[in-house]
Amino acid sequence: MHAPQRNRGLTLRALPEQGTDITLPDNTRDTTPGTTLGIFAGGTGVPCEIAEAVTRRGRKVHIVGVTGEAEPEIERYSHTWVNLGGIRSIIRAFRQNGCEEIVFVGRMRRPNLAQLRPDWGFWTSLPIVLGLLRGGDDAILRTVVRFFERNGMRVVGAHEAAPELIAPVGVLGKHRPEPVALEAIALCAGALRALGPFDAAQAAVARGTTLQCVEGADGTDAMLRRLSEPVAGQSRRVAAVGGGPGVLVKLPKPGQEKRMDLPAIGPETVRRAAEAGLSGIAVLSGETLFAERKQALALADAEGIFVMGLAAQAPELASRHAIASVADGEARGRIDALKPLARSSPSARHLEDAELGAKVLQAMEPFWPQASVLVSRGYVLATGGPGHAMGAAERAGRLKPWGARLMRRKSGVIVMSDIAGELGFDPAAIIQRAKASGLAGLVILHSPRDEAALAMLRAAADGAGLFLLAPGDTL
Repeated sequence: MHAPQRNRGLTLRALPEQGTDITLPDNTRDTTPGTTLGIFAGGTGVPCEIAEAVTRRGRKVHIVGVTGEAEPEIERYSHTWVNLGGIRSIIRAFRQNGCEEIVFVGRMRRPNLAQLRPDWGFWTSLPIVLGLLRGGDDAILRTVVRFFERNGMRVVGAHEAAPELIAPVGVLGKHRPEPVALEAIALCAGALRALGPFDAAQAAVARGTTLQCVEGADGTDAMLRRLSEPVAGQSRRVAAVGGGPGVLVKLPKPGQEKRMDLPAIGPETVRRAAEAGLSGIAVLSGETLFAERKQALALADAEGIFVMGLAAQAPELASRHAIASVADGEARGRIDALKPLARSSPSARHLEDAELGAKVLQAMEPFWPQASVLVSRGYVLATGGPGHAMGAAERAGRLKPWGARLMRRKSGVIVMSDIAGELGFDPAAIIQRAKASGLAGLVILHSPRDEAALAMLRAAADGAGLFLLAPGDTL
């Protein structure tokens, strides 16, 4: 086991002064200023902020807003409302308004397929739609980019369409981070780097030298909301006192499709961070959209929260942990060595998910020696430290990719290092929650230290029709 090591080399002197500007590369400027910019709008006020920045420079915009996601304020501009299943309507709206370039901005939740109202374009694009049911966010977003480009439109990033909205380098408000907060930033950066190959997370929270949580498929706001939920009659903000100042870090994933999924923060991020009792927020300068910056910084100043943009070469972003990696054969061998303890057996697809989970846990061992990960159909939905498996099982049904629950097939597995960190509850309860979420089974990589708990897990798995894999020397 590896414990996170303290970094003693960080000093505040290396931080740029408040409001330091960045130099934007040439490719962040408008490339076709005479044409109309199409904006595909999800939730939050970011689409209108980009529209304002673009029109201020004299360029026309047309916003295609997703019903139920985009805010009514988009109607201040030329706009079209669409259902996410109306693919032909989306393409027609952009074409009829002369949009040769389009930008995707705002929150976009994965819809249940039962809520879509497909048009003819949806059915003619069905192979592409079905392809979106598998894989991580980045693979899906790249598919969407290729689709629109095949239909004659160039997809540009928010950093290209409105470079003035990108976070600059430096401490951006009136509060500055303490040295222990810089250590927390470095720890989060290391954890996100470890998860990078799995397309798993853009955000993490650490308190001092302890990694507290990482983002799941439900996003940063949901992660922060869980941190602020009451625990044992008191808020997490109270319970966390003494654990060091908590810091939220958001970074793009390696090789991320930044044209459609640029990390973003705004007033809501600051509000959530304050509710969770955090002391600061750090992002990568030049690659993070800072929405409604004036409002967000005013709120951060009032709440005593620092906000800073990190330069790409900032010492806090250099990993101080040896990130373990597991070869495909080694991870599969680890899964094959486990013993099926319940009557139900895992399918080949479930074993592939278990193998991916084993790789994630190995990569995260320097940060969480005891951890759990939720994987469904090749997609890492959630990763957590000790005690987080129960919560992951409970919300698994909401985290599954696009319409997986609609298919009413068991999918997804929880892979755990062991169950030692999960015994603050009835061990059978995790099976019941996994069943309610439509999961297929539970995988335990190391010998459990509580044979009675394992026996309860086996009995519960048999009752629920789930599979259970554990080391062969147990029971």
